[in-house]
Amino acid sequence: MKILLVTGSLLFLLVAGVGAQDDATQERLEQEAYLGLEHAMVEIVEYGAYGCETCRSIYQSNTVLDVTEQYVGAVKYTFRNVMSDHPNDVWAAQGAQCALDQGLDAFWSYHGAVFSLTLLEYDSLLTLEDFATVSADVDSNALLTCLNAGTHIETVEFWSDDNVDLSEGSVFTANDAAVEGYWTLGDTVLNLAQSRIAQDVTLGTLVDSQPIQIVEYGAYGCHACRVVHESNVVQDIMAQYGDRVQFVFRNYPVISPNDPLASEASQCVADQGQDAFWAFHDALYDLTDAQFAGYAAEENYVSLAANLGLDSEALATCLASNTHELTMIVWAQHGQQVGILGTPTFLVNGQRVDPFQLENVVIQALGG
Repeated sequence: MKILLVTGSLLFLLVAGVGAQDDATQERLEQEAYLGLEHAMVEIVEYGAYGCETCRSIYQSNTVLDVTEQYVGAVKYTFRNVMSDHPNDVWAAQGAQCALDQGLDAFWSYHGAVFSLTLLEYDSLLTLEDFATVSADVDSNALLTCLNAGTHIETVEFWSDDNVDLSEGSVFTANDAAVEGYWTLGDTVLNLAQSRIAQDVTLGTLVDSQPIQIVEYGAYGCHACRVVHESNVVQDIMAQYGDRVQFVFRNYPVISPNDPLASEASQCVADQGQDAFWAFHDALYDLTDAQFAGYAAEENYVSLAANLGLDSEALATCLASNTHELTMIVWAQHGQQVGILGTPTFLVNGQRVDPFQLENVVIQALGG
């Protein structure tokens, strides 16, 4: 987890609206705590307030945290305190920012402690000492000093927004688009991921007048997939009919412990182009089962890319940032949705085919 400094032009205009600030003050005003990855595929923002009863119920349902944990590495979650008309919100919001001064863990501990209170308990917070001691995991003395000093009054004013309607609870956005309801967050994340996942990496040509597409659902740790690859069944078909047939490989990383990382690495390499992907794909299948079993760390794939003359630094960065972790989750779920029970599974125009009957099926489809 890191601290995001939001420096978009819109926020600069907002700051200008409350008066000129020096750089240090502006940076402090724009600090936000978030969970997850800074440059995640999906960014969830919750606009809420501690005095909002329905916001409290949403927090206590664990829906948001469950989604964030389920898609860890692929989702970034930020809570923005816009404050309700509850008189305690101004102090609770300042307390959260004071807790953030102690670190991200302190912020989320304070945030959770406040939202875990009943509304009656929240109403009973009457003194600054009450707000300073709401979480046992936060330095209460430092937080009280921060509250007494009014350190984050401007911060709270900066994030407050009278235009956010909290009458039905927190307002959520995902990648800047409104979310219909917090209960749809999981589906929203998957839908956004599917829309942002790179297009299939393909070989050959899909002819409009006579489309023939071979799709393989495979895994790099799958022995049977390796046997099929070594038989050159697909390669021979594409060499002979590639001008009229398209081949698609879809990762279904559910066989060996190394499959998720290998699949993610191959998707990262696909970002470098189709030729890069197929070179990396072939190299992974050229490994023996025993050799692949040793590919348990990111550096194994980075070294392989370097040996192939690919951009190993770009691959290392992609893996370190979990850029395609959600891509792999979506492909695995997609495989389940279309009834893929194991690997390798080959489809020709949607029909399941034995891999060693592929050429006959393709020839028949071509009218041979």
